[in-house]
Amino acid sequence: MFRVRLRKILNTAFLIRPIARNIWCARRLAPFTKASAEECALGPVYSCDVDAVLNVYAKVNDSKHLSLKNLLLLRLLSSRICLALRNRDGAIVGISFYYFNARDRQENSVHEGFTGLLKPYRGRGLGTVVRRHALTHFAKSKLNSVTSRVSLKNVASLKSNQNLGFETVDEYYDCALGERRCYLACDLNIYR
Repeated sequence: MFRVRLRKILNTAFLIRPIARNIWCARRLAPFTKASAEECALGPVYSCDVDAVLNVYAKVNDSKHLSLKNLLLLRLLSSRICLALRNRDGAIVGISFYYFNARDRQENSVHEGFTGLLKPYRGRGLGTVVRRHALTHFAKSKLNSVTSRVSLKNVASLKSNQNLGFETVDEYYDCALGERRCYLACDLNIYR
């Protein structure tokens, strides 16, 4: 019984610090602005949209769910860290989610945690449009760069990152995923 309580206390303590740091960093970010892309619209995610965002995330990620930390961040900071792609009916069909990890806080950057679109909206350049909109948005802030992590096997994502101005900073082996990955950064000055 004591171990269970201790584990809950420690898990909560480990969540409080990164969430507080994300709130502190996100305070200086404006909510995402609205724009249009083909037959879709871009704009911020609001707290009432969180369930739709989670649904898109699960569909794109083989029914996986956001981590508890990222779920809490989404609920607390939705319009400042999550950009939605909506179809003509207003349904969310794509998302781009950002947060501040330890390295990014030190380097005055924001991390692209996830960008994904439902299958009917892929292959039309909309993912690039969503990400470019986010980069332009973050360039209006005092952030230096946007970072991302990509599998070296994911050639399409690597090429998309390079086309948007991302450059490889580090390559490493991710034991949890069992693959080589790279850490990329996009200097926001090219979007200013």
